[in-house]
Amino acid sequence: MEGWPHCDVTNLRRIACSRAAAGPRTSANGWRPERLVCAGLVDCLGSTFLRRGQAWRRKGKFDEAIADCNEAIRLDPQNAGAFGHRSIAWRDKGDFDKAMADHDEAIRLDPQHAGAFFHRGVTLYLRGELERAIADLTEAIRLDPKDAKAFYDRGLAWHDLGDLEEAIDDYSEAIRIDGQHVDAFHNRGVAWEAKGEYDKATADYDEAIRLKSPLAKVFDGKLWRTIH
Repeated sequence: MEGWPHCDVTNLRRIACSRAAAGPRTSANGWRPERLVCAGLVDCLGSTFLRRGQAWRRKGKFDEAIADCNEAIRLDPQNAGAFGHRSIAWRDKGDFDKAMADHDEAIRLDPQHAGAFFHRGVTLYLRGELERAIADLTEAIRLDPKDAKAFYDRGLAWHDLGDLEEAIDDYSEAIRIDGQHVDAFHNRGVAWEAKGEYDKATADYDEAIRLKSPLAKVFDGKLWRTIH
């Protein structure tokens, strides 16, 4: 989730916590975060847990990612980014209910964050709640009109609802923003083909072939459901 606050290392220069204020040092974890009086260090610890959590998630270690997000939330229960990152880990793990709860909290804490609406929209899409997914992706686009991923994923939802015109419009906007968006070319070709616009379909398939190999996927005539 891009744009969430991260650690500002200059906070460390402002740390002036004494041993007495920080509490006893333990062999297990050094200075105990819950006893620190300097918010800068706690903020930096939270950011470090989030970054490690992201790394775990990208390695497919979802339980470890969730545990690190839990720690970031313990350090700062108002950290919208921690809920946002944990929501993605829950989704990747396949627990959509817990993902939705965290999406909702991230949005409550930071209602102007486009990524929070985007990721909730993706989860709703995966749950088959297409109209709600479109609503969230539309809000994500309002907050960040240059997000090709949001246009593409909303195009998928329109496509699944059978609204080919809206799907083509969203795929086209994704392509305008990101001319290398191979999935948008492919799926726009599928939509054109469904409308009987075979020349336009062929042109989009040609571009998908040019941008990506292996080529076998391009010829199956089905949607590529590559969710971002």
